[in-house]
Amino acid sequence: MSGLILETRGLSKTFGGLRAVSDISLQVAPREIHAIIGPNGAGKSTMVNLLSGHLRPSSGQVIFNGQDITGLAPNKVSHLGVGRSFQRTNIFPSFSCLENCMLAAQSRMQNSFRFFRRSDRYPLVRERAEQALDACGLSSKGHSTASSMSYGEQRQLEIGMVLATEPSFLLLDEPMAGMGKEES
Repeated sequence: MSGLILETRGLSKTFGGLRAVSDISLQVAPREIHAIIGPNGAGKSTMVNLLSGHLRPSSGQVIFNGQDITGLAPNKVSHLGVGRSFQRTNIFPSFSCLENCMLAAQSRMQNSFRFFRRSDRYPLVRERAEQALDACGLSSKGHSTASSMSYGEQRQLEIGMVLATEPSFLLLDEPMAGMGKEES
């Protein structure tokens, strides 16, 4: 079926005798929202890890934008446009919110590994970072150190970092864990 952004075919993952994900076939069209729900230990995070390249499936395929990405490394999956948040917050605590988002945005720039050049020489990086902070509701916290923020705000920042990479597809692993009603 064409027009799909993501498709899985018979996706499975076993750990020894434990079958964490079993024969999942899924089709996601652009702009669709899907949720994986279930109790702790049901395989939700394992499924996200399979889709993002953090785990290799035992069997099956992952197709993204018509391309078989089964077994690709996470950085390659990310560069194809898959943005991913983690179940546990994954930020740089000593950086400001803006610096966290700038680092994420810079990672997707063509010359992202020019570390010896000052970041203010990349106006597009700052622009993407500021847009991401605005989108996740943290535009007023740009200069706040990430470690000084509440846990819920740190979760928001992680989502901002994902958005700064300008993904075409988002995988959010328990994105509202630890957030209050307003933050969610």
